Amino acid sequence: MTSIVGFTELLGEGAAGPVTAQQRRLLAVIADNAARLMAMVDSLEPAPHDPHDPHGRRRPIDDYRAVRLPLPGAEPQEEAARETRW
Repeated sequence: MTSIVGFTELLGEGAAGPVTAQQRRLLAVIADNAARLMAMVDSLEPAPHDPHDPHGRRRPIDDYRAVRLPLPGAEPQEEAARETRW
């Protein structure tokens, strides 16, 4: 994610040449989506420690349950979708 955000900023600053208005809008969509994805990743909780493990390792998580949990910011983004016109 850091690379995507960094290169998006570089492109937006004109590091690869002049940026058109349409390209600037698309770069803004990339930056917004990257920020939203980073927030979702940051909101994930680590797996709980297994109280029966003498080494204090984390217990496996139920993958199905993990992907079915609602994530903050994961709801559809109508405004961003309207701006994304190729």
